Amino acid sequence: MAIYSLWIFDRHSNCIYSREWDNKSKSSLVNVNNAKDTAKLLFGTIFSMKNISQNLSKQNKLKSFSTLRFKCHFKETGSGLKFCLLTDPELEDMQFLLDEIYTSCYVNHVVKNALSPVDFRAGQVIGSEPFTSDIDRLVVTLPSFST
Repeated sequence: MAIYSLWIFDRHSNCIYSREWDNKSKSSLVNVNNAKDTAKLLFGTIFSMKNISQNLSKQNKLKSFSTLRFKCHFKETGSGLKFCLLTDPELEDMQFLLDEIYTSCYVNHVVKNALSPVDFRAGQVIGSEPFTSDIDRLVVTLPSFST
């Protein structure tokens, strides 16, 4: 079981942060694939799954969905931010991690930062090293990260 990547989209569907981990080579990438088709496909999939979920039940909110290769854990904030965590399909619910990333990392390093934009322009990303370090601290210490 493993955690593959974290993606953050703003309310305008721009990918403002991506973090990918490769557990085998112990390497990681930050904001490398934001402009590529991967981010667009992921956002489109989340958008479609969210619409299907809402059409099936007005009470139901999309929290995760699985394929044969990955499980997508999803959190949307009141301001329209979308947090997406891709993991191994066998991994348990990771909503607690998405909540922690939002409250302790995003709020502390982006919302409370006077130099950070309120609305990100197309192509603009979160480039804060303390933000990335805090995310790594949360994710890498999980037992499910290295197994």
